[in-house]
Amino acid sequence: VVVSVKQNKKGHDEDSPGIVGLVPHIIRGHSRVFATAGVAVLLLTVLRAGRQLLIPLWGVSLGLDPSDIGLIMGAAAAVDMCMFPLAGYMMDNWGRKYAAVSCLVLLSLGLTVMPWSDSFITLAAAAMLAGPGNGLGSGINMTLGADFAPPRERGEFLGVWRLMGDVGSFTGPVFMGYIANAFMLASAFTVTASFGFIGAAIMLFLVKETLQKR
Repeated sequence: VVVSVKQNKKGHDEDSPGIVGLVPHIIRGHSRVFATAGVAVLLLTVLRAGRQLLIPLWGVSLGLDPSDIGLIMGAAAAVDMCMFPLAGYMMDNWGRKYAAVSCLVLLSLGLTVMPWSDSFITLAAAAMLAGPGNGLGSGINMTLGADFAPPRERGEFLGVWRLMGDVGSFTGPVFMGYIANAFMLASAFTVTASFGFIGAAIMLFLVKETLQKR
């Protein structure tokens, strides 16, 4: 790597911001993208974190054994992985927005119906509804980031883009835990699902399609 990869000289330009001002510089320069697509991606990561946290908690509340909860999570993950090829096909042929909206809506529907489950079978059905939603959005975060990234600041832009996603992954479980503690566990599902529907509306109406067909 040291020998074959050329050094990036752009970081030594006078106009290039320092490490402290890099994030504000990128956000200001691409404020519309981060205020629309960036927020939708942040909400998607919150939704995904909620799925991983809330399904086991609801299984415990139903009195299921750890082995039953693990089986549900494994079945949902299997359905999730089966969607990977379809997700790639959708993004490259039907558009990024189609894949992102499908992901957000199905994940939100799965979380919405989950509090109505009262047994192993019904919880597994709800989890396997959310599984395809998560799978249809596989790779959508970085695909959109690569589409929106400007050529001269690609690395810096993708770093800030990834930072927004990580913020959602970090704050999502904390927020859901607070909601569940302040009200009830079922309310955390409703609030989290509402974030997903908001993200889907943002993607559908405010974000431009970035797929460029030949």
